[in-house]
Amino acid sequence: VQAALGNEVESSVSSTDSVTEVTADPSLTRLLSSMSLSVTKYVYKGEARKPSVTVGYSDRTIAKNITSSTTNVKITYGSGRTNVGTYRVRATGQSVFDFYCPEGATFNGSIVQTFKIIPRATTILASASKTKGFKVKWKKRTLQVDGYQVQYATKSNMSDLKTVTIRQNTTDAKTITGLKAKKKYYVRVRTYKKVDGKNYFSNWSATKAIKTK
Repeated sequence: VQAALGNEVESSVSSTDSVTEVTADPSLTRLLSSMSLSVTKYVYKGEARKPSVTVGYSDRTIAKNITSSTTNVKITYGSGRTNVGTYRVRATGQSVFDFYCPEGATFNGSIVQTFKIIPRATTILASASKTKGFKVKWKKRTLQVDGYQVQYATKSNMSDLKTVTIRQNTTDAKTITGLKAKKKYYVRVRTYKKVDGKNYFSNWSATKAIKTK
């Protein structure tokens, strides 16, 4: 049975998953055209995260791998950036005098990108075969974790998986029953944290093969 948790944010986040917002007065020129973050997914470590920013105008880079404002780009980070969740970084064009540039060095517009902090992963510590079932035990995580998900399948690619959700972060084991006898199952575990109605998931543990009795 697939256990639903509502809106989900998967742990595998690439640069294309980052939310981009562009704000500008269409009457203005020299608008910022691109923005990228050095990292779009962090794992929770209890410390503030601050990805560097690269900003472009037209076909050139005007600021590369910066973490503070420059003469032509203002960088603003959202508050916190420590706990699990989604955080915003804004790049805003600024005006500066440039004697060698006929147009001046005025850049306009604003671009926002986001990055995520996900919970720490867990590891499977032990497993035991049961009659038409199995028991799996994992490393308990309590900081910035609300609970766990256990997935199991009869195929190593997990294509026929089933998911069980444990909504207590102090739980560190689960027994699954009602399975086929003398059958190999592939099992993995991950943590999750719910923030503002969204569930953020850790990376999966290594998969463990268990054969039922």
